[in-house]
Amino acid sequence: MLKLFLLSLLMFLSQPVAAQENICHKVVLGGSNRWFPVAFVAKDTEHPQGIGYDLIRHIGDKMALKLEFKAWLPWKRGLKYLESGQLDMMSALYWNEPRGAIFQYPRPYFYNKSYIFVLNDKVFPYQHYADLKGLTGIYLSGSSFGEDFGRIIREKKLQLQELSDKKVMIRALFSGLTDYLIHDHADMFSYLKQRQLHTTSVALPTLLAALAVHFAFSRKSPVRCYYPKLTANSSGHRLTGL
Repeated sequence: MLKLFLLSLLMFLSQPVAAQENICHKVVLGGSNRWFPVAFVAKDTEHPQGIGYDLIRHIGDKMALKLEFKAWLPWKRGLKYLESGQLDMMSALYWNEPRGAIFQYPRPYFYNKSYIFVLNDKVFPYQHYADLKGLTGIYLSGSSFGEDFGRIIREKKLQLQELSDKKVMIRALFSGLTDYLIHDHADMFSYLKQRQLHTTSVALPTLLAALAVHFAFSRKSPVRCYYPKLTANSSGHRLTGL
């Protein structure tokens, strides 16, 4: 599926770009350093990798673009740099209405799924957010779970706390300070497995959110010259998270 996506995208991008002033040949690229499997930095190599980074490398190679990665920027600072044009694009970003007003988005290349994680001995039935009332939950700062659940968070309909560190989230869950945590399935399962904690915790079976992951372009960057091509040809060959 990914090969088909790359083939259709790269065939289109390899076509000549219309001559224009200050055409871009270098892309300064931001993104997460801890979002498995989309965009992360391996500790042993300090090399940005994942679906988003790998995909833009393929595109960059075909278009003879020089790529400069800024995967170590704090997330919120990276978004500010993208808005100001200090970054040309982000390797992986969810769409929401405020972001859509200031960034340009091609079609998604990945769908990421979020679930509720609990300890094995504290499983509870979950079908709807009302099932979480009376329980305490946590999620990682900067996370997004769609417009509907985002509204629930903003309106404080649930006892939810935002934390800035994944390790602190895990400690809170395993120490009983919280009843559940919300996170991307693939990323959290990988994190727990690395620490041999995956056998003592579980994701509840009901999906909380499935969100489209996009490249995002700064409206103040010359790299916008490639936006129409990406928009037209980020085809229907998309990957879906576990």
